[in-house]
Parts: sequence; C-alpha cells; structure tokens
Amino acid sequence: MTTHDSTLVATGPPNLVETPPKKSKFRLRLTSSLKDQGNKAFAAKDYDKAIELFTQAIALDPKHVLFSNRSAAHAGKRQWTDALADAEQCVAMNSSWAKGYARKGAALHGARRYDEAIAAYEEGLKLEESPALRKGLKEVQAARAVAEKEATWLTLGLPLCESPTFNSPT
Repeated sequence: MTTHDSTLVATGPPNLVETPPKKSKFRLRLTSSLKDQGNKAFAAKDYDKAIELFTQAIALDPKHVLFSNRSAAHAGKRQWTDALADAEQCVAMNSSWAKGYARKGAALHGARRYDEAIAAYEEGLKLEESPALRKGLKEVQAARAVAEKEATWLTLGLPLCESPTFNSPT
C-alpha cells in the first residue's frame, strides 16, 4: 500500500459532491424578477405561466414564499394535490409564517378535506390574527356544514336540489 492509499483509507475518498455556489447578486435579481413576473401572471389568472415562473425561481433559490406563490397558482387551476404539496413545503420551510397555513387550508378545502383544512387555518390563526385566515376558516366551516347536510339527505335517500331552499330540513 502506498502512502497515498493509506491516506485514502484513513480519511476516506475525497468529497465528490459539489457545494452549491454562493448566491450571486445576479442570481438573486433573477429570482426576484421571476417572482415578480410570476405574481403578474398570477394576477392575470395565467396560472400555467405563473407556475412555470415560480418553478424557475424555486430552482434558483428555494424559499418558502415561492412555494406559497406556486401553491396559490396550483389552487387557481384546482390542482389541489400540487397546491397542498407546495403549501406543506412552505410550512416545513417556515412554520412560523401564518400565510403558509392559509395556503395549506385553501388546498385542503379545495380537496374537500374539511377537517384538515379547519386545523390548518386554526394553526395559522395561532400565529397571527389575519382577516384572510379568518375568512378561509369561515368558508371551510360553511362548506363542511353543507357537505354534512348533503350527506344526511343522501343517507335518508332524499334527492338534492340546486336550490338550498328545498334542501333545508329546517
């Protein structure tokens, strides 16, 4: 065994994994520009473009805000599974940011997972009293009540009508 071989045995192989380069000013500006463009696309309801732009920004600098924004764009397309995955990533990256829980609640609400959505909104409200969180919580509670009422009617074998007047047992 040569001296070089014994050094490898003692210290192990050299680190072949490259460390990511430090964030350059250019990279940060590009990420910010992509985020701004994504926000504009989202505001214009061009959700596909917004998702693409937020995805590019995430590839450059994965931040919780970018996952939150992409979650909202997926929700705009009613892609609840993708919206939830991004919302959960956002919360995992910054569990003290209430808006992440709003995104999670919205995705769960869209997926008709009402109890989980309520829990997400309530978790966010523990962090911050926000009108958006409060509104989301009320909306999902109302949706759950309607779903429970519909389930009761279906269990009784009664038809559901478009008019809530005819579906109300009260």
